[in-house]
Amino acid sequence: IRSLGEATGPILVHGPRGTGKDRVARAIHACSPRRQGPLALVAPGDAAPALLAAHGGTLVVSAEGELSSLFQRLLLRVLEEHLLCVEGTGDCPLDARVMVLLREDPLAAVAAGRLLPELVERASLVIRLPALEERPHEVLALFEEVISGEAARRGRRAPELSLGALEALLAHSWPGNERELH
Repeated sequence: IRSLGEATGPILVHGPRGTGKDRVARAIHACSPRRQGPLALVAPGDAAPALLAAHGGTLVVSAEGELSSLFQRLLLRVLEEHLLCVEGTGDCPLDARVMVLLREDPLAAVAAGRLLPELVERASLVIRLPALEERPHEVLALFEEVISGEAARRGRRAPELSLGALEALLAHSWPGNERELH
């Protein structure tokens, strides 16, 4: 993640629901030269002023559904000209690193006509986050992170897990991915 933060270009992150795409975006931002700037997580339906909140930082578009053609063109303009057209105001500068979070593989979305090829071409990096069942080696570390955070929030020590509990965690198929851990 640290090396991804050093890069400056746009990033596409894709994977099934609940795989931690937003967590990865936050981690990349935290390691980036723009970490002192804002991190704006927006949905494709958000108005332009919400996007402008990312000026000087990182704009993360969480596209759990389809991105409209209009919104995709808006993103391309931000990537190409660092401008955002705001209704009633005209063009506003928007200097932000852009990350787009998708469920669908970007190349499949382009082939199906749901994603403009220019968005994929402009991406300096495309990251695939596999489902949690494809990365069982991460289950215990992720669970430890969640349980430690929850214990700290409550002012308690994290409980130690029994061997049976550890085995159950590793045997589970995790259909809800990381969201199931919370």
